[in-house]
Amino acid sequence: MTKGDKRRNRRRFKVRYDRIIAAVLILAAMLLVVTSCTQALFAKTKKSPDTSASQASTAADSTEGDTEENTSGDTTDTADTSESSPENTSQPASSAVKTAFKDEIHDHDDIYKGNLVLVNKDVEYKFPEGDISLLPLYGNKSSFYNVKDMVTELDADTIKRLDTLMESFLASTGRKDSDLWVVDGYHSYEEQSTRYYGGGSVFEPGHSDYHTGKTFDLAVFPQDGSSSYYFDAEGDYEWFKENAAKYGFIVRFPEGKDEITGEAARRRTYRYVGVPHAGYITDNDLCMEEYIDLLRSHTTENPLEYKGDNYTYYMYFVPAEASGTSTIVPVPADSSYNVSGNNVDGFIVTGVRN
Repeated sequence: MTKGDKRRNRRRFKVRYDRIIAAVLILAAMLLVVTSCTQALFAKTKKSPDTSASQASTAADSTEGDTEENTSGDTTDTADTSESSPENTSQPASSAVKTAFKDEIHDHDDIYKGNLVLVNKDVEYKFPEGDISLLPLYGNKSSFYNVKDMVTELDADTIKRLDTLMESFLASTGRKDSDLWVVDGYHSYEEQSTRYYGGGSVFEPGHSDYHTGKTFDLAVFPQDGSSSYYFDAEGDYEWFKENAAKYGFIVRFPEGKDEITGEAARRRTYRYVGVPHAGYITDNDLCMEEYIDLLRSHTTENPLEYKGDNYTYYMYFVPAEASGTSTIVPVPADSSYNVSGNNVDGFIVTGVRN
């Protein structure tokens, strides 16, 4: 091989090396681009679930604590049983809290139904169909108290609330057995007629609070065999003065209200009205008649507010239409609520806030 041939071969090999180096550089550049794109895509994918989780959390926070709307009976069970030491703070709802309302149509006869129906010597109970669900206490109550016979009845919801009240009483006082007995409950129209015309009651038939199925009398039958007596919130039973309202119960005929209620004070007679109402009535030394009158001055613009430890309740009155068969009742659009008639002239709406 001549020297010229060797030079030509070296020149050809040098060109091939240059091409290889260029190809390697191009490949490296492509790998860099692909790596950058992959990292960017991965970062975007990783960020997306975090955003969704944040949105879900925000949505959950906006509805946390809300309960299903309830248009009969009382406000939520949670509210009924978890309040402790309700504060005596009643005032118009803060202007900073704006409540949205929606319209709900109620038949005129709905004013005769609910936990806040007033019955006395001037206001007659109408015995509306579907207002209460009567059950005999015997076989349907808890074991935390007793009943005098197998026929005494109360509204089913009232029995449930009474069971909780009595269980808490025993647990709080450390008593193992109860000396408390329910000795009177629901009165039918016929039964009240017998009582009235027989001299056993001052209320004419139709005008007894016992018609509601939410009112009852208590008596004490000591297990040591000593004499029985009508209940009074003294001694171990003083617990009821401080706690009955937390479970929705009031003394129906309190001291010093005889002329208003039309009945002599009777400490043994309790009535279920619901937690916020019982709390306000008890804390402000009212009878039920005074409370129903007070509520008439509170509207959606100026509701009566009652603050407990866990909930803030607000109550307002909606008058029934003077003519016609129905009334449009504004109710809270975004919170739990309850509507009760007052058995006189309108509706009482109760809302609850956390």
